Parts: sequence; structure tokens; C-alpha cells
Amino acid sequence: MKKKLAIIVLLIAPLFIQAQTEKSVEGNVDNLPVKEYTLTLRQEKVNMAGKEVMVMTINGSIPGPTLEFTEGEYAVVYVKNEMDVESSIHWHGLLLPNFYDGVPYLTTPPIEPGHTLKYEFAIKQSGTYWYHGHTMLQEQVGIFGAFVIHPKQETIEYDKELVLMLSDWTNEKPMKVLRNLKRGTEWYNYRKGTSTPLNQVIKEKALGAQFNFWKQRMEGADIADIYYPAFLINGKQSTEYPEFKAGDKVRLRIVDGGASTNFWITFGGGNPTLISADGIDVVPVQKENIFIAIAEAYDFIVTVPENGKIEFKISAQDGSGTASVFLGNGTAFKAPSVPKPDKIAMMKKMAKMDMKMGAHALKFKPKKMNVLR
Repeated sequence: MKKKLAIIVLLIAPLFIQAQTEKSVEGNVDNLPVKEYTLTLRQEKVNMAGKEVMVMTINGSIPGPTLEFTEGEYAVVYVKNEMDVESSIHWHGLLLPNFYDGVPYLTTPPIEPGHTLKYEFAIKQSGTYWYHGHTMLQEQVGIFGAFVIHPKQETIEYDKELVLMLSDWTNEKPMKVLRNLKRGTEWYNYRKGTSTPLNQVIKEKALGAQFNFWKQRMEGADIADIYYPAFLINGKQSTEYPEFKAGDKVRLRIVDGGASTNFWITFGGGNPTLISADGIDVVPVQKENIFIAIAEAYDFIVTVPENGKIEFKISAQDGSGTASVFLGNGTAFKAPSVPKPDKIAMMKKMAKMDMKMGAHALKFKPKKMNVLR
């Protein structure tokens, strides 16, 4: 028993010392304006893609609420865990004391069922960020949301803003998805229509490339591994925002909160201008499409046209699905569609590479070494 207590003390003591040290180096925060939020994690049944399933919500919604701060404030966020499993929240991209980073058993204690953890830190930056679960696969079932920090003094002109939280959705339990992936089958590719049938491979004269893939213990060229029945923006496959009027300059704060999906983003009209990437302002540049990877954030300014509405569209990288939002009223300015990738052409190209898999890929020829004796 004494030995177990000693081990526990050894594990906890560094975390306690680290927290006290970080609080001391945080400086004088007594004069900072404090802004508080409470996030309540619950297990609930929802229907996001044609089937009611048990998921995890934050304050009753997926995604969780957008937390808004102003640079120079002091953030206090209470995370209440009303689930029957432990959880955690990681603040992605934020500058904060390591103890509050939210990685359980590494920087921050996990939030046990029935317990509340108080996160507190000074806001030292501005931009578009997000928060998400860092326990098991909880991000896939709803533990994520946006984190917006306004600068002390705004340097970019716009009238309104809108957070667009991108995500992917599966009706399967994430652990079941993981088990299916470990089996190494093409099942999910068949489900989403992105597989490469052998008759098509032969027709495209890629049988040699396919044999090369089999030789290297691979099925075929692939882009994404999981079948998702839906891709979502702010928790929906399609949403209208008629509150934006003609002439409004709207700042779109876009975050890819997908568990495993990268997206192509396209705009219909509105002269989209990229102004920020991952919370950092950039030299403004007009771009009508952009590729966003998992956990990345981009800010655009669009102008709502006269007698029309802008379509903002996301397309999964492997071409397996889309989602859209519309800003404004009237005739829709449709966003261009992204062509589906040619996986057989990809396979031909990849087959020429030496992509060794498994233990034989680790073979190497040791070099002679001069050893000092």
C-alpha cells in the first residue's frame, strides 16, 4: 500500500509543481477583465445523418458553443463532465500554461464523471481557433467547438461575422470504426463509392499497377479511409443565413473540426478574400477555392451580392460528399463543384514508387562505426 501511495505521489507531484510554477510566471492577472463560460458534457441521442445514435454534446449541441474573448481578458472556463466516462478539453493553438493544455495524463488531469475542471488563463493573442476532446475518440462524436479571440484594436474592416465549423459524421461507434480500419479491408471505400473495381482497373490499363500494389500489401490508391454518411457545417448538411443583407461584408471564420477529413472549399460569388490563416493575419489575397486540412483555420471576407446569396461549399477530399451554407437572399450564386479525384491515375503514379510496407521496410545496412576504447 505504501509503495502504491509513493508511486501516486511521484506521478501527481510534478503536475502540482508545474501548475504552481506556471501560475507564478503568468504574472499579475488581478487587473485583467475576467470572462467566464461553463461547458457541460453530456451523453445524448441525436439524429445527424438519418439515424438516432448516442453521442456526446456540449451544452446540448454539436458542435459546442463558440467561446468569444477579447485579447487581454482572463478566461475562466468550467468544464462539467455529466457523462459516465472521463473526458478532456484541449485548446487548439492557444498560448496558455502547459497545465491547462488539456492532454489527460500528460499535462492535465482527466475530468472524471461527475467532476468539474476549471481552466483559467490570460488571453495573449487574437484570431480563430477551436477546442476539442483529447480523450479516446470523443472528438468524432461531438466534443469540439470554436474559440474566437477579437483583437484589442480591429485592423480589418467588416460588418458582420460568422463561424463555420466543419466536421464529418459517422453513425457507427468510433471504436467500431477503428476495428474495421485495423482489418485492412476495402469495405468503407465500397460504402462511399470510392473503391477501384478490378474491371475498371483493367479498362484503364492499370492491372500492372494493381499487381504492384498487391505485392506491396496494399489494396489500391486511397485518399480517405472512413465512410461518412454526412459532412456538416455547424452541425448541418445545408443551412440558410438570410440575416445577411446585400452589401454586407462578412468575415467567415472557418475551422476544419473533422476527425479524419480534409476539405476543398469553394465560393459562389462574393469576391472571397483570404485574410487570416490559423489565427495569424496574412496579406489579403482573393481566392475562390482553398484546401483546408484537419484542425486548420482560415478567415475570409465575402461581400453579399445584390439580389442574391452566396453558396459556401465544402467537398470531402476523396469526393465522397459535400455540405453547403448560403449567405443572403434571392438567387443563389452556386459554388463550383470539385471534380472527383482519379484514383486509378493515382495508383499508376504511386505504383512506380517503392512504398515498402511491413517489417521488410525496416531493413538497413549498418555502417561501420569508430568506437572509442
